[in-house]
Amino acid sequence: MNLGKIKELGNLENELSVLGKKYNDMFTNRKIKAVDHVHDGFKSFFKNNNFDIRETDREIEAVYGNTKIIITKANYKDSYFGAYSVWHLNYLVDKVKYRIMLNELNYYPTIRTSVSFPKELTDEEKQDEKIRKVKEDLEDMKKRLDEFDTIKWGYGLIKEDGNINRESPQFESIDELLKSIFE
Repeated sequence: MNLGKIKELGNLENELSVLGKKYNDMFTNRKIKAVDHVHDGFKSFFKNNNFDIRETDREIEAVYGNTKIIITKANYKDSYFGAYSVWHLNYLVDKVKYRIMLNELNYYPTIRTSVSFPKELTDEEKQDEKIRKVKEDLEDMKKRLDEFDTIKWGYGLIKEDGNINRESPQFESIDELLKSIFE
């Protein structure tokens, strides 16, 4: 074992940890704002259209006469595969259901896999490989931090009718999304 490489790896991992925490804090703050934007935007949209608003811990209802439109409340702490956050929107009169997904605009999640059969590495080669991988992760994290404010988030809309549409419509605001359904 090379002490210089052990120290280098430790320093790189520490730097990656510090930058990762910074990124996670920025991401969480942005996600909280986006979740609040959906809840507030839903209420505002329907209040402006003369609906009564009823709210519980789990959902928000827009009510006009016998018509009820319900959106579930998202928790910013929840994690989803392929989305930063998810809401369920139900239009009870026609029994229409939608899923709203918060994500980067123009991002459509995919699954990729790869299989490799690496050769047996010596201890020194394993150490070098770890250093290389952490350096690569560190560069990726620096790039993500640099580009964080330039990446637009938006809302994808999926009608839950059994059809799969990989490229669902996306909107920059919840107001645009609601207008696309109800106007």
